[in-house]
Amino acid sequence: MASEIFKNIIEQKIDVFASTFGDVANNIFTRKDKIFHPLEYGMYKERAAKELLMYTSNKSINISDGFLITSNNSVSTQCDIVMYKNNTIPLIDNGICKFFPIEIVKGIGEVKSTLDKTEFSDALIKLSKNKMLLDERSKHQ
Repeated sequence: MASEIFKNIIEQKIDVFASTFGDVANNIFTRKDKIFHPLEYGMYKERAAKELLMYTSNKSINISDGFLITSNNSVSTQCDIVMYKNNTIPLIDNGICKFFPIEIVKGIGEVKSTLDKTEFSDALIKLSKNKMLLDERSKHQ
C-alpha cells in the first residue's frame, strides 16, 4: 500500500513539474509568441527542475547552481544544477555567485528547454569538461 501512495505522490510532483516547465513558464514569459525575459524564463525552469530533484533526492544532498572549483585552481563553467553534500565543507558564496569545492559535489546538470543537434552537442561537451573536474578529486583522495 505504501508504494502505491508514494507512486501517486511522485506522479503528482512530476505532473506539477511538467506543467511548470512547459505551459506555465510559457504563459508567464511569452507575449505574442516571443519570450520577453529569456534569462528569467530560464531561471524559472531551472528552479522547477531543482524543486523536483530536491523532492526526490536524499536529504543529505542539497541542490543549487554555480561553479565547481578544485584545489588546483581549476574552475568550471556555470552549472545550472549542482548537487552537493549538505553540512560538509562550506560552499563559497560571495552574494553574487556560488563556488563549490569539488570534494563536496555529487553531480551536475544543465537545464535546457529545447536543443537542436548542435546545441545538444555543445551541452554534452560542456558537461564532459565540467565532469573532468570531478575526476580531479579522485586523483587527490
